[in-house]
Amino acid sequence: GASRALGCRFAAGPGDAHRAMRHRAPMPTTAPESPPPVTLGRVREAFEAFDQGDPRAALEELLRLYHPDVRFRDPLQETHGLPAFRKAMIGFVRLARGLRVEVEDGARGGDTIFLRWTMRFRPGRAPASVAIEGVSHLRLRDGLIVDHRDYWDLLESLAESVPLAAAAWRRLRGWLA
Repeated sequence: GASRALGCRFAAGPGDAHRAMRHRAPMPTTAPESPPPVTLGRVREAFEAFDQGDPRAALEELLRLYHPDVRFRDPLQETHGLPAFRKAMIGFVRLARGLRVEVEDGARGGDTIFLRWTMRFRPGRAPASVAIEGVSHLRLRDGLIVDHRDYWDLLESLAESVPLAAAAWRRLRGWLA
């Protein structure tokens, strides 16, 4: 009848209903929005955002760049998984007063990012600030950071931040040179 002339088909029996359901176009679904893939520029902005006055907000933005299986390592600690990394970073942000990260330069090749940076902060109630020069080696998976390794000199950073130790450290380096 009319339905066939219009190219439509109405189910007349149980078998026809099953065939009609099987050939129906899928309903469009909206997937949750995933963050855009990590880029060198996004990482640099996230590192440098700690200078904006709200380190906890900066940390939350930074954490959005990390994979749930992230492995982090620096001279003081190693963590595995986003919850452990988050906990370690929250502890650091609480300790580090006036935290600033200046990214001097960076490079990306494939799924690897390198950043050279200087981090400045005042630890806890210490009267003097600490400046740490370092490099971050980041590896990406699924558009997110899955491996983050920081390289920096723990001894020099500590020695340079304590006035009497700084003089002794410079003298020792002079003797060794």
